[in-house]
Order: sequence, then C-alpha cells, then structure tokens
Amino acid sequence: MTDIQYELIVKEGTIITETGIFFVAAPFTVNFNDQTVDIVFSRHNIDHVVYQLSLNGQSLGTLEFPDYAPDCDPNDLNSYFNTEVDLMPLFDALVHLSICIAPQYKSMFTDSYSSSFTVNQSTLTVG
Repeated sequence: MTDIQYELIVKEGTIITETGIFFVAAPFTVNFNDQTVDIVFSRHNIDHVVYQLSLNGQSLGTLEFPDYAPDCDPNDLNSYFNTEVDLMPLFDALVHLSICIAPQYKSMFTDSYSSSFTVNQSTLTVG
C-alpha cells in the first residue's frame, strides 16, 4: 500500500503524471521552484471554511469561500501575499484542482499556461 493518495506532476504546462483521487478537504502539498506550500482545509468560523496556506513552514495566508481566491489580480499575488516567491505555479495548481474557481484565475491559468509543479496528498487514514 502506498502513502500517496493523489499525485500530480506538471512540467511546463503538460501533465506528466496524475494518479489517485484528490480529496478537496484533505491536506496536500504543492511543490514548485524549490518551494513547498502546505494547504489545509479548516473551519474559519461557524459559517464557512478556508484553505490555510503555509510556505516553507511559514503562514502565507488563507483562501476563503466561495471562490477560494485572493482578492487581487493574478499578476499581483506576490504583493498581496507579501512574498518574493513567484506564486503563479501555486495558483495554476489550485485552478487545475478546481479549488480556486474565481473567473479571473480560471481565465489566466488555462491549459496553455506553462508552469511546473507537483501536488501530493497522503493517503487518508481513519481511526
């Protein structure tokens, strides 16, 4: 039995490998350009949940219901999240996974967008 429930490898916009089943409410990681973002789905308050983002172990921010997109243009991600790390591959991955569903993000990160990233989600265990 493998430890990986879902794996996606994209190189320059081309899917190299996509295996398993992605579960949107389970933690997962996105790796790109020697960076790692851990993403956890959690309750924000009684009415909705958020995705919490951690970049290389440091809190980066949250993505909130209903579209799980930051309140900025995709070209302004670095200033919005106050980081020098290019976050475009991260949001390319989140659009591919149908997590980030804001129209401006979906129109930017189409099949013709050519970033490279890896998504891994560990096998869920109960008990």
